[in-house]
This record gives sequence, C-alpha cells and structure tokens, in this order.
Amino acid sequence: MSLESRHQDSAEAALDAGPIGEIAKTSVERAKVICAGEVQAVHQEEREMVCVAGLSIVGNWQVADFFIDHLIKGEVTSRKIRVRFFVPRDSMQGVYFDAIPKGKRCLLFLIPMAERKSTYVLVNRTGAMILLSPDRPIGIDRATQSEHLKSELLGAIAMKESWIAVAALRSSVQIDLTDVDVIRILKEVSKRDDKAVAGTALAMRISRMDKTSLAPARALVESGICPESQCKEIEAALRQLTASHFFTDLQKILQSPSEFLRRGASYALRHFDTDAVVPALISALGDADQEVRYNAVAGLAHLTSKTGEWFPAYSVFIKHQTFYISLWKNWWENQREK
Repeated sequence: MSLESRHQDSAEAALDAGPIGEIAKTSVERAKVICAGEVQAVHQEEREMVCVAGLSIVGNWQVADFFIDHLIKGEVTSRKIRVRFFVPRDSMQGVYFDAIPKGKRCLLFLIPMAERKSTYVLVNRTGAMILLSPDRPIGIDRATQSEHLKSELLGAIAMKESWIAVAALRSSVQIDLTDVDVIRILKEVSKRDDKAVAGTALAMRISRMDKTSLAPARALVESGICPESQCKEIEAALRQLTASHFFTDLQKILQSPSEFLRRGASYALRHFDTDAVVPALISALGDADQEVRYNAVAGLAHLTSKTGEWFPAYSVFIKHQTFYISLWKNWWENQREK
C-alpha cells in the first residue's frame, strides 16, 4: 500500500469513528447538497484537538475552494463554494495530508453552514477522493448532465488505483444509477486482482441481492488474502439477506471457517420467521465465535417469542455464556423429546 493510501485510510478510519466537533460523520443521506466539480485551492484553517470516540486527535480544519459544474441534489447560491473538513494528523508520519485533491474534479456530499455564506461541511469522505474525469460538462443543468456524471463515476470505479475505485464504488449507491448499470460494472470489477476493490464490489452485489455473488465472496474471504475492511463489508452485506430464498445459502455459509462470514450469516438467520432455521441456530450455539453464539441465542428467542431471562443483552451474555447456551440446548432436547 502506498503512503498516500495509508494516509487516506487512517483519515477515513478516524472520521468513521464518531462525532467530530460539531459534525457527526454519518451516511450521505444527511447531505443537503451533492455536487461535482474542480477543487481550485486547498488551504489550512485552524489547528485543533478534537474528540473522536473518546480519543483525542490532533489535526487541522481545512477549506477547499470548489467550482461546481454538476449539481446532483439540493440548491446552491453560488457555483463557487468553500468546503470545510477536518484532517487528522498522521501519528506515524507526523504530516498532514489533503482529503480533497487540489486541481482535481471529485464528488462532494455537503451540508450548508448557516453562519458562513456559500460554505459547506463535508459529510462523506470517500466521495471527495473519487477523482472524476477532468472533462467538464457545460453548465450545471441536472436534466442534461446525468449521463455524463454516470459515465464519469463508472470510469472512476474502473481505475487501477484501489483507493479511488473503492471510494467510487461506495459512492455509486448514492447516485441515481440503475441496477443494470451498477450490477454490470460490479461484476466486472469483482474479478479484479486487487482484492480491496473486488471485495467491495462483491459486498455491493450481495447488498443488491445478487445470489451469484455469494460463492465468489465466500471464496475471497476464505482465501485469507482479502483485506479485513472488505471482509467486514461482505459480513455487513450478508446481514441483510433475510429473504427466505437465501436460507439454504446462509446455512452453508454458517459452516465457513471465516468468522466474518459466520457472523453475517448467523445475524441474517436470527431474523428468519420459520422453524426450519432452529437446527442451524442450535448448531451455532457451539460456534467458536461469541458473536455467532449470541446471534443464535437472539434468533431462538425471536423465533420462540421468549424474552427476559432467555434473551440477555450482549454484555450480559458475554459474562454468562455457559448458562444461556445450556438453557437453549436443554430447551432443544425437550422439544425433540415431545
């Protein structure tokens, strides 16, 4: 991984961790304005120490002068705007790095700052790292520019630099691309040798309920060469598969040697409303991973409508796992004897 990529990864992790000053770094649904255009200048504002998830992080507030050439969502009072964002200091290298590439076009998800005219706060870091085509469309008319932006975004996904491709993949779900467009490019990208890009693409295919993505996603995670961040993305995608036609696939995945896959599968299975899932959940009570074991307990409680002492909070379960696992195993034996 390049130094630039490590810097961007650490910034992303820091901003994902929790509240930063007056900004809560959440999903781009919070964005009031989504736009694309060229960053004309980036300069440092003030230096601060902020608290992120209970940790003090030193960094700088920076601002970027940004020229909008494509407005996707929201209204702006001027095509020349300022974008404010926090840049953590890299504790290993002792240097600062730009979250928004100067002189490049990118995609921004913004919230207007009421007290500063034509100034916005960046609420999604990945979009600002996409690097779109330098070819500007003319004007900012939404109706005529959608195809141009779509082709740019798909082009960014296809770039060799993994940090750009992954950022573009993650941001593509927020732009009005049809499932046909996205699935087509995701299938191509998920075959890439770069496992960070392939893993994110496979996770997105799973999120879009593409059953053909399950086998290659499982193979990638079990290979041991998939980056942990992408393994977690695939796990998160598996958690969404609560439709009945995924039942057989999830049962198979529950036997995987990867805890990421088992966690995702067990979480999905715990939300099924069919007695057919009981044997799989009972089996998961003996899993090596405590999160999988908890999902089994939660799923059994959900299915049988047993609450109270049968369904503890996760923190309680961790302390008294033996009791709860025995409770449900005994319940299962009694059910089989009836």
